[in-house]
Amino acid sequence: MKLKNTPVGKRCEILASDHFLAVPVAVAGSTAVRAGMPIKNDGTPVPAGTGAAGILLYDADPGVNPNAAMLVHGVVDWSKCRANGAQADAQTMSEILPNIVFRENVGASDVSNS
Repeated sequence: MKLKNTPVGKRCEILASDHFLAVPVAVAGSTAVRAGMPIKNDGTPVPAGTGAAGILLYDADPGVNPNAAMLVHGVVDWSKCRANGAQADAQTMSEILPNIVFRENVGASDVSNS
């Protein structure tokens, strides 16, 4: 048997904590959607976040396999999500999805205690 391997790029980890809850979702459309994209319950990506029910946990290509995981509770590195195509700011997303914490300073360190 001959297998074909199609790399889709480097996997992006958007989680900023290992405590999270995700539910299954089928991504709508025919083009690949990057991790961190806000999506509706029907799997439709919404870059501005309006009407979003969660955040896509991993990259998904509905042309190959539409099954994905939608983050509904947890902490995300919002700067990575924005780099992957999400357009809303963290404050707006916090209002739309109050069970998700949107951090933009994950790489920051507090040196004031030294």
